[in-house]
Amino acid sequence: AVMDGDEYHMVNCQIVERYEKGEADSSDDDENKTNHKYLYVVEVDVERSVDGDDTSFHEHYLITDVPWNAIKFVEKPYTSDIFLKNAFRHEMKIPDEIFPKSWTNVEKQNTKWYQLW
Repeated sequence: AVMDGDEYHMVNCQIVERYEKGEADSSDDDENKTNHKYLYVVEVDVERSVDGDDTSFHEHYLITDVPWNAIKFVEKPYTSDIFLKNAFRHEMKIPDEIFPKSWTNVEKQNTKWYQLW
């Protein structure tokens, strides 16, 4: 995340290196008092524009001592396993009798579940 005024913005980064904290750093645990023994070196490219001007420029940073909680790992769009052509998909057949009557608000029909949407 990059701080711009009082706001944080997520930016893409590349993790260059992961290394263990030294003993001097081990007292700097997060608020939850969990002990994470690694810090990271990351590369960040940020595109900035000048107010009132159409000009933009890129800034390249190499940031060291980044804690684990400053990094959010996300998958690239449409790359998770649910998008595989051969992913296992099967209709889940759950008997209506296991649900309390107060939970059911659709009368029984000869309609498939996907036709209700």
